[in-house]
Amino acid sequence: MPKISEERVEERKNEILDACETLLKNTSIRNVTIKDIANYTSFSRPSIYNYFGTIEEIFLGLIEREYRMWNVDLRELLDLKLNREELASQIAHTLEKRSTLLRILSANLFDIEVHSRVERLEGLTEALNETAITLVALFEKDLGASKEEYTDFTYIFFAFLSGAYFYTIRSKKQEEALDAIGVSYPSLSIYDIVNRCLLKILPNHEDH
Repeated sequence: MPKISEERVEERKNEILDACETLLKNTSIRNVTIKDIANYTSFSRPSIYNYFGTIEEIFLGLIEREYRMWNVDLRELLDLKLNREELASQIAHTLEKRSTLLRILSANLFDIEVHSRVERLEGLTEALNETAITLVALFEKDLGASKEEYTDFTYIFFAFLSGAYFYTIRSKKQEEALDAIGVSYPSLSIYDIVNRCLLKILPNHEDH
């Protein structure tokens, strides 16, 4: 591949990620292929392998990009003075725009990582660490949370995010299954379910 600028490389990567995100709006993760993605980009399927070695690496890149965009929104909250309820609401609002992130997290992330190179995981790890650092800063500023409280929150909240999409976006098959067994399950938005979770697990220092 001819040498091109880092800016151009990022543009091409984002074109691939944009195509993948577009496809995910209309089909399941398991049905998205590199051939399909190439049809939505300006270059050929073999060219995609110059930027991502596998379809899983494209999903990984999409997760990383989603985390980085989420981090931008979270950092903006650092400029606000928020009580516990307001902080929960604001964080929930930042995740309303991250349905792509929640959807991929609800898939088998283990398999995505297994079929990706370590160097491709570095970017995601860096972005996720930035998320953790920002949340720590928010908790210290607004809640006076201790390290132990933050650690407990981290394990619960990030495990919760892996399943949040499933409970907010029901497929036609899920609706049919619920109807078949006569179960009525309330529809919850991403904001609703994230806000409810945060209000349960955020440290609560009434005297802070």
